[in-house]
Amino acid sequence: MISTATLLTFLATIATGVIVGILSALFGIGGGVVMIPIIRLIFSRTAVVSSATSLFAIFPTSVTGVISRHKEGNTNYKVGAVIGVAGALTSPLGASLGSSLPGIYAMVITAVVIVFTAVKQILDAKRLGDKGDNYRNTNKIPAQYQYLAVAALGLFIGVFSGYLGLGGGFIVVPLLSYLLGMNIKEASATSLVAIVILGLPGVITHAFYGNIDYLLGISFIIGSIPGAKLGSLIVKKVSNRGLTIAFAIVLMLAGVALAINELL
Repeated sequence: MISTATLLTFLATIATGVIVGILSALFGIGGGVVMIPIIRLIFSRTAVVSSATSLFAIFPTSVTGVISRHKEGNTNYKVGAVIGVAGALTSPLGASLGSSLPGIYAMVITAVVIVFTAVKQILDAKRLGDKGDNYRNTNKIPAQYQYLAVAALGLFIGVFSGYLGLGGGFIVVPLLSYLLGMNIKEASATSLVAIVILGLPGVITHAFYGNIDYLLGISFIIGSIPGAKLGSLIVKKVSNRGLTIAFAIVLMLAGVALAINELL
């Protein structure tokens, strides 16, 4: 018979998965910035298991997000595919590093990058407030270099994703704005395509090393799939500025919580 504690843990994980799915569809992130701190802090898994299990749960969540947001017409599949394929080439390298380097390095790096990205998003929100919700970055790189730039971005994100167990969307989304002049809705929808492609090799590599907690990961997935569908409905009601501010808040909270845990 299943104990009450086990049942409550299972239900809590599913509820967390719903939140992760909503955030994934809203912001174009795999959800690792939320899942990793929760797996690490609440479920007391090791750093490498936290990263690997997060990456395992990210894949179906992101697929659902791509399908749910397709009708918006904001997804640039070509750009997403370039980033994803480039990232898929280097993701196994990152996963291998995650199995050989001390876990605290991964957690501290994750926390620092998350907080830095949150600050950048706050600055973006200020620009939107000053220049209107339809503001776009006009200092984007020349068209002839754009695909070369996003391919290079994909190579970097692949290592980052495999090592840290993150989809990489919290880096891809702001950089698509800076490099290509996309607004956050376009960037977040495109980011999900990249995450779907680049995450799979990392999952396979982590599975080979035996790093994935499948029961925990499946529990997250059960909640994240309907959550992603709900998030795609919410994003239609939110302004670009509001979405940017919300993205920054989520990132800041996750990064600070993770950093405090690891440093103390």
